[in-house]
Amino acid sequence: MNETQGYQIITDDTGKQMAVERATGVAYDTISVVLPVGSIVYTPEQQQQYEERKEHEQEEYLKSKRYGEKKPSYTFVMTTADFENISPANLTRLIYLSTYLSYHNSELRKSERHRITKNELSDILGISERTAQRFWREVCPQYITEELNGTLKLNPDVFSRGKAKRLIAFYIKVFSKGMKSLYYSVPKTKHKHLGYIFAMLPFVNIEHNILCYNTAEKDIDKIEPMSMKDFCAEIDFDYRHVDRLHDIFKNIDFDVDGKKELFCSIIRNTYNGKELMVINPKIFYSGKNETAVAEFGVFY
Repeated sequence: MNETQGYQIITDDTGKQMAVERATGVAYDTISVVLPVGSIVYTPEQQQQYEERKEHEQEEYLKSKRYGEKKPSYTFVMTTADFENISPANLTRLIYLSTYLSYHNSELRKSERHRITKNELSDILGISERTAQRFWREVCPQYITEELNGTLKLNPDVFSRGKAKRLIAFYIKVFSKGMKSLYYSVPKTKHKHLGYIFAMLPFVNIEHNILCYNTAEKDIDKIEPMSMKDFCAEIDFDYRHVDRLHDIFKNIDFDVDGKKELFCSIIRNTYNGKELMVINPKIFYSGKNETAVAEFGVFY
């Protein structure tokens, strides 16, 4: 029996394979395909998620137009992107750098007139020139490219701003204000620990911001949370030292309008012993009830 995101692959007595959607129990026929590296395939569940998010985005847009609300600045990040070749610390730097993405194209800009160049990476990321060079080797050309005029561009298949103009079946919003505050609130030595969480984007529940295996599930009582043991296995961390990881995350906080909030909250269910890892929605979130997540996670 195999697992794929949101589905359970089963084989019946005849040898036929079926994909059972974990959230609904609906069984789908399966196909086997051979695709070039870098291809993206969307499951029925992901396509439904896209339609729901598109409808939500339209509602939020109309609401902001009607009441004159100013929407927070955010970047769309594809959670299906393969970040396995990037170190956790450099993944954090890449996500942070995406907050400088232009609305009009894939360029990185500090302002409308100031295009970011490769020589500025050290200052913008707050790292040494040598570390910036290692960062560049990991992210170029798969995620960042340098134009002939020196302008840096992010891969539009992974990062985008503004209105989505193509099918995005599974993305998450990274909020510029929160991400920038977090990045500079945390010592450089802890950037890799932020990266552990960013590497888990495919496992973030849309509505509740919990690390889990059924990301489309809206009923919090039906969520299948990722255990700390599984989390450690995903990030290649020795589970025997999980208490140290607990202590680190309990001390990673950032400034939110003059007060400190946690980056993530680890909640233990005293009845069944399960632990929930909840991420602060001021960093990334794509659901409809940020307030409920904030109250449940107790980040302050």
